[in-house]
Amino acid sequence: MIKFFRKIRRNLLSEGKTGKYFKYAIGEIILVVIGILIALSINNWNSQRQAILKLESNFKYLKEDLNSNKRQLLNLIERREKVIESCTKLLDNYLERKNITSREFISTYYLVVSERKFESVNNGISKIMSSNSIESKEFQPIRDLLRSYKNDISKLKELEEKENAFIENMEAKLTSNGFIGDMWINIREIKNGYDTTGINPDFDFIRTMEYDELKFVIVRYEVVMPWVIEDYNNIIDKGEMIIDEIKNHYDSK
Repeated sequence: MIKFFRKIRRNLLSEGKTGKYFKYAIGEIILVVIGILIALSINNWNSQRQAILKLESNFKYLKEDLNSNKRQLLNLIERREKVIESCTKLLDNYLERKNITSREFISTYYLVVSERKFESVNNGISKIMSSNSIESKEFQPIRDLLRSYKNDISKLKELEEKENAFIENMEAKLTSNGFIGDMWINIREIKNGYDTTGINPDFDFIRTMEYDELKFVIVRYEVVMPWVIEDYNNIIDKGEMIIDEIKNHYDSK
C-alpha cells in the first residue's frame, strides 16, 4: 500500500503536476490522521470495554464479601443476644438472691470474657475501591455507600476493641482480687466447653457475685452489647443497600 501511494506521488512530480501533488499529499496526510484516530478510538473502546468487564467481575466479588460479612454478623448477633439474656438472668437472680448452679454461672461468664469480634472480608471491596471505573459519576451512589460501609466497619472495630480491652482489664483485676483463687475449680468446668455435666455442689453464686469487677463486666455487657448489635444490623442493612444499588444500576442499562 505504501509503495502504491509513493508511486502516485512520483508520477505526479514527474509529470510536473505540483498542485495536484500537494493536494494529494494533504489528502494522504488526512487519511493517515483519520486512520490513527480510528485506531486510537478502537483501542480506547477496547480499554473501556475491558475496564467494564473487570468492574462487573469485581462487583461479583464485592457481593460475595457483603454476603459473607452478613452471615458472620448474623451469627455474632445470635450469640451476643444469648449472652445478653444470660447476663440479665445472672443479675436478676443476684438481686432476688436466687442461687444458680456453677454450670449456669460459668457458661455465661465464659461467653462474656471470650473475645469475639467482627472479622470483615474485604477482598472484593478493595478491588472495587481501587478501580478507576468506580470513580465515574454513574457509580457515585454505589461508591458513596461503599465508603460509608467501610467507615461503619472501622467504627465498629474500634468499639469492639475497646470492649475487649475493658473485659481483659477487668479480668486482670478479678485475678488480683482473688476471684480466680475462689473460682478455679468451677472454671475448670469449661475445659470441655461450657455445656458440661459437672456441677460443683459447693458453689455459692451470691458470694461469687459480690466482686464489683464481676458485676461491672456483666452489667456493661448487658448495657453496651445492644449498641454493638445495632451497629451489626446497620452494617448488614447497608450491605444489602449496596447489593440493591448494583442491581438497579445494571437493570437500568
